[in-house]
Amino acid sequence: PIKGDKDIYRVTKDQYVKIHFMTEENGYLGVITDVSAEVKERQRMNYENNHDQLTGLCRYQYFKQQAAEIMQMMKTGEMCAIVMMDLDSFKQINDNYSHDVGDKYLQNFGMLLQSQSEDHCLTARRSGDEFCMMIYGYRTKEEIEEQLRQFWELLEKTPVQLALKEWKAIRASGGYFVLFSEYGRQQSSLLDFFWSYSQQCCNNSFSHLFISHQFFETKIYGRKHDKLVICTVLLYFNSCSF
Repeated sequence: PIKGDKDIYRVTKDQYVKIHFMTEENGYLGVITDVSAEVKERQRMNYENNHDQLTGLCRYQYFKQQAAEIMQMMKTGEMCAIVMMDLDSFKQINDNYSHDVGDKYLQNFGMLLQSQSEDHCLTARRSGDEFCMMIYGYRTKEEIEEQLRQFWELLEKTPVQLALKEWKAIRASGGYFVLFSEYGRQQSSLLDFFWSYSQQCCNNSFSHLFISHQFFETKIYGRKHDKLVICTVLLYFNSCSF
């Protein structure tokens, strides 16, 4: 049966049937109905409700639901990273080149996010020029950092055309925190909390936040004088206070 409906089954790639059983005096009577059109329409509406129209990325609420499910299924020894990003100087691109060019800039960034491995990445547009990425299925921070570096290099190698003879590499800044499996089941609802503090830390790359008890190692990355900057921020917080 398909997810969410125990009576509907997928027969082929594009065909779905609903099987209904009734009890008769001499046994059972089964009725099979082709519900392909109904299922496809439902899938289309579900996709549109959960995905950003411009970029095709997950909407933030859907991202949080998916991220929570992934965290719940994390195995012992696994870790994940939640990456919060926004595009540098995006308002100037809209003002100087038009909103159509700004939309293209957003779409190109969305395509680069979507190009990341589906086995290790979940991506979303939060709002405007704000984006999220969850990196999961790894056992070392070095693996996570390597995936982030590869993504950053991809931004450098994939410029966007702003005008007839003008191309620009997409610039983004943000922060990420690494979450270990032993905390994943407890902290799956705190993405908004980390979003606000990753944004705050981006404005002051050397800031540190100490709240208490539980430890998360967070890194902030961005650009200063056209060089990649990575620094560590230590986040402590007490889950009992939320």
